[in-house]
Amino acid sequence: MAAIPSPYLTKAITKIDIDEGRGPNYSYAAANCQGWRKTQEDAHFALVKFQQNTSLFGVFDGHNGPEVAKFVATHFPIFLAKNISYNSGQIERGIQEVFMLLDETLMKKEANDELLKYREKQNSLTTNSGTAINQVPVQTPAEMKNMPNVAVFTGSTGCVLLIKNDIYYCANVGDTRCMVARDSKAHLLSKDHKPDQPEERERIERAGGTVAYGRINMCIDVSRAFGDFHLKNNPKFNSKEQMVTAWPFTMVEQVHSKSDQFIVLMCDGIWNAMTNQDVVDYVRRSINRNVPLVKICEDIIRQILPATMPESGIIGKDNMTVMIIRPVYTTLEQSSSKLNSASKESAKMRLRDQQVTNVKSSAIVVGRKKSGSLSITKQPAPYERRSKSKIRNKSGKSLDKNGAPCKPVRSKDGLTK
Repeated sequence: MAAIPSPYLTKAITKIDIDEGRGPNYSYAAANCQGWRKTQEDAHFALVKFQQNTSLFGVFDGHNGPEVAKFVATHFPIFLAKNISYNSGQIERGIQEVFMLLDETLMKKEANDELLKYREKQNSLTTNSGTAINQVPVQTPAEMKNMPNVAVFTGSTGCVLLIKNDIYYCANVGDTRCMVARDSKAHLLSKDHKPDQPEERERIERAGGTVAYGRINMCIDVSRAFGDFHLKNNPKFNSKEQMVTAWPFTMVEQVHSKSDQFIVLMCDGIWNAMTNQDVVDYVRRSINRNVPLVKICEDIIRQILPATMPESGIIGKDNMTVMIIRPVYTTLEQSSSKLNSASKESAKMRLRDQQVTNVKSSAIVVGRKKSGSLSITKQPAPYERRSKSKIRNKSGKSLDKNGAPCKPVRSKDGLTK
């Protein structure tokens, strides 16, 4: 029996690709790195202005190839925008339908042609890469035409977050995660799907599969995914009842505007190395130091990626993608309320020091940010306000508004005011 080729390179690809943007309600940054894997199988999208008062984000982690992840990342927003349920106000139902419809579409000829183009592009990258050359099996065009549909043995996890009218709509299959930093604590909006979970194992075994060593039929270690149709072929069951299904877990939750600080989407290449709370703590500390979101994403990956190949385990060996989403604040008070008390006071002091020479006897009120600058307005400073009803003569005695000495007033304790 031929030895199974290693999925890892002899030298890591350390280049980090970044993406960032800003909309009326949210800003985001994302970073991904191929690392020690022979192929980069992650994909993502970020649409801060998907529709009016609506933002849409997604991260996808492919397995056995990048094709399905890239296809779903490309077409999910298009499918959702056209979905009847979604457009009629049934948001959660519409997202569920798009997950299933995209999965079914993968087996159509037009979709397979697109998947083959992704594969051809990947083969080109492989043969032209000085690092990866001859380390990844490359199919000729003739061989690819004779192969079964790409999505039969290739699949992808996925996590999508729609934020519409201050409501989170999160849906996921597999183990790509989404969490909100709420009062500095990690609050999950997604749910991992693993074969050894009781409800997942029951469905897998009922459809004729086995679970061993955390894998289905000794193949994949997630129980819900796009693609992987060799595990969705039992004619006795519908698509939701197969060993592997694309029916997503969904969470609908109101945005907590006073306590939700930021959102993180990440693949398992990140959370295998850092716990959810570790990620939240790292991002929060970096934001408090005014580190840009894109730099935070890069730093997380650099922190995880080892300089040399680990001898055992998975930590640091996988593709890595992390996305950070943050509300766009309109006032200093809204932004500062998301930070801890020490950082809040520090932010106020820095802003006061920067403006004190210009405003002197005026207090600072920060308005809406425009093109990266702050709109400053002035109002009388409390410490400059003086009583109009009392003035003092040269001797220091108080005079009323007519110039006559003020009568002493005694308080209840007998002291003169």
